[in-house]
Amino acid sequence: MRQHPRVEASARTLCRAILLAALVAPALRAQELDARLWGVNGPVRSMARSGQTLYLAGDFSAIGPSTGGGVAIDRESAALDSRFPHVAGRVTAAVPDGRGGWFIGGHFTHVGGAPRTNLAHILASGQLADWAPAVVGEVGYVRDPDFEWRPAGVNTLLLNRHTLYVGGSFHTIAGSARSNLAAVDVLSGAVLPWNPEADGEVRCLGLRGDVLYVGGDFTHMLGRVRNGLAAVRAGTGKLRAWDPNPAIHVILEGTPSRVRSLATVGRLVYVGGDFDSIGGQLRNSVAALDARSGRATAWDARLAPKRFHIAKGNWSWPKVRAVAVSSGSVFIGGVFSDAGGVARPGLAALDARTGTAQPFDPQLTEGFVTSLAVAGRTLYAAGALYHIGGKIRPNLAALDMTTGRATRWNPRADAPVEMIAIAGRQLFVGGLFSSVHDWEPRTGFAAIDLTTGRATSWAPQANGRALMVDVAGNRVFAAGSFNQVNGLPRRNVVALDGTTGEVESWDPPALLPSGIVSSSVSSLLVRGDQLYVGGYFAGVGTPPGYAVKILDVNTAEVSTWSVPLDGPAYGIFPIGDRVYLGGVFGHADGSHRVGIAAVDGSSAALLPWAPELTGAGGPNISTMLASGEKLYMGGVFAAVNGIARSSAVTLDAASGTVLPWDPGVGDESSGRGATQVAALAMHDHDLWLGGSFTSAHGQPVPYLAVVDDQLGELTALRPGCDGPVEALLVSGDTMFVAGAFQRLVGRPQRGIGMFILGVLADRSGAARVVDKLGRLSLAPAVPNPVGAQAVLRFTLPASGIVDLAVYDIQGRLAAEPIAGQTLVAGPHEVALNTETWRPGFYFCRLSAGGESRVQKLLVVR
Repeated sequence: MRQHPRVEASARTLCRAILLAALVAPALRAQELDARLWGVNGPVRSMARSGQTLYLAGDFSAIGPSTGGGVAIDRESAALDSRFPHVAGRVTAAVPDGRGGWFIGGHFTHVGGAPRTNLAHILASGQLADWAPAVVGEVGYVRDPDFEWRPAGVNTLLLNRHTLYVGGSFHTIAGSARSNLAAVDVLSGAVLPWNPEADGEVRCLGLRGDVLYVGGDFTHMLGRVRNGLAAVRAGTGKLRAWDPNPAIHVILEGTPSRVRSLATVGRLVYVGGDFDSIGGQLRNSVAALDARSGRATAWDARLAPKRFHIAKGNWSWPKVRAVAVSSGSVFIGGVFSDAGGVARPGLAALDARTGTAQPFDPQLTEGFVTSLAVAGRTLYAAGALYHIGGKIRPNLAALDMTTGRATRWNPRADAPVEMIAIAGRQLFVGGLFSSVHDWEPRTGFAAIDLTTGRATSWAPQANGRALMVDVAGNRVFAAGSFNQVNGLPRRNVVALDGTTGEVESWDPPALLPSGIVSSSVSSLLVRGDQLYVGGYFAGVGTPPGYAVKILDVNTAEVSTWSVPLDGPAYGIFPIGDRVYLGGVFGHADGSHRVGIAAVDGSSAALLPWAPELTGAGGPNISTMLASGEKLYMGGVFAAVNGIARSSAVTLDAASGTVLPWDPGVGDESSGRGATQVAALAMHDHDLWLGGSFTSAHGQPVPYLAVVDDQLGELTALRPGCDGPVEALLVSGDTMFVAGAFQRLVGRPQRGIGMFILGVLADRSGAARVVDKLGRLSLAPAVPNPVGAQAVLRFTLPASGIVDLAVYDIQGRLAAEPIAGQTLVAGPHEVALNTETWRPGFYFCRLSAGGESRVQKLLVVR
């Protein structure tokens, strides 16, 4: 549908108008992430604010300061080195630079807020070096035996004098074509001519003299067959004849093998991974090879169990992920039950000559080890750990090399650690964690004190998933799929004390019959003394089925107000005298309504308002907000009333007519589900959209975009999110963002983030934070868009000289309602006559007391 010509003209001038605003006004709005806010180690599904407390519900188990996925830790005290910049992503490889700093590699986008693509150099001072060879590749699944998602980036680093060898999954480094293995100058960052051309992922490297040993998933090196293990000259890149040929053939001949770890000691190369034979001998996933011939020695770890087939093309066998050698002992970590002839699940010490098990017994009861490092008489172990060495040591432990007992060292990572490297008193660790040391356990529910950014003591415990949360004063209503909270029976909905987290006596009739296991409450919303609940109901006086009902927040009684549906409702939106329902349903109260319905707020009677959603995957509305006579809606759909709109649309509230606003969200990535806009929030004239999309108007703005509320054009704000957004909450000049992300604006911030929207940038590029109380305020014009007349309203914090002017898109003065007048403190309003103005954008600028405010104005005919 073609827009009105004047609206089209306004859209074409939007970019010019944004640029002009920097000249017309001394400052423009931006956003600033509040780094004090703690994050969680999993997705946040819902949030609600009461005073200075923010309540969260989701799939997480810990909350703590966002340290990022790579940190430097003191080897004795376990304290974090606060000088080091935060890494936005995962560090999977690190090597000391010999001068107190570190080269780090992995899967990250920023370090200390500065762009770095998977490779960076951190100096001893903690400063980030300018050295920045970007490592770029493509994500994908690896082949059998493990069907495993592998991101592009760096897996292993090895430093040899002035050369840094980089292995991983990539096709370019510093702009030069390199296949999974490269050499970089440590001073300039330039890629060296050295190029062995590995045709698959490289996972580990080892050096002996001038020979570089390479392990991974490749099948060829320099065009010649090398199955997961090869040796090349460190100086020239020339392939050596050394070819141990690790293979899997016990179950199925030709199943690809994999090498995960290497350690070179004297004339030996210890190799761990996934294989049945290597160097001409049968060896179960770990072996000692002659560094010159490639033949397997007599050393045999005798890992168990043996490889065996499960079903449907799946296999199970030991995997050795880590190897470390010290003082006549070979330490191996991974997935196995026995080693050296005795039970040693996941971690063992073997005699370097005989392969027999040593007394070292860490008694790892569950999980697995991914990395090992030795310093003195201490073995550092990383992985997915909990009980190890007789102690609770979340994901990272220091063990006595003789006994396997855990030392007092306990840095506490909130998720698996993938690598450890040691330099003097310092360790660098990296992995999937988002917080180290100071995090606190929280299962599904948490609360944050907004004055400090830290978690409160509020910690209810449910025996199932926590999906939704809303507040009524100091009471918190929560919903999900559970039948107990704090040990008390509560079926899917519970009322909690907002301070203590204790379960209140409030207990509605059972939701969901006991025979239904997979369903849960799908939506929850508090309005006054009413609690709207969507889900599958039974035992409340009506036939079992999906519906939206109202419960009394004081008595828990179910009212007669009810809207039967034939599918779950994921959104409930009381607006005016109506209640809008969105979800995956095709009928409401027996009438055809696809994904969206409107009912009378008093009687629950179905209203004739019925926009027609179409699209694959069950078109539905999951979020909605009202602005004047317009309804902004987001969800999963391709068209509304036959007009193309991808997952976001604006309708006339009365008629349901589709309006011109169109942010054009889409998904440029492959292999994903339907594009969804899951959350909407408005601040001034900026409309924030969150969801699973990756682009808007053809520009990459993954998961979180900010658009103009009139035309849907992208604004200059770029929140920079790396994962799906599930909820947005605006409160004054603060925007809360919740979802399954790990980074915002290039900084580690997992699951929950807080933007301060009152940041102004002046002509010099400096920034300052506006008073959060908004003492000097200029409201949007009413109406906006403007026809012939408008009203401008503003508030002064104190009496003083005031200027109020309006400029057109060329920077020319269109009107000056107030010029140097002295006005008293308080609210004011000014009438604006725009009858003779040309259609288009204008900018209203209010100046008083040394501060300014700017609002956009759109004139249409």
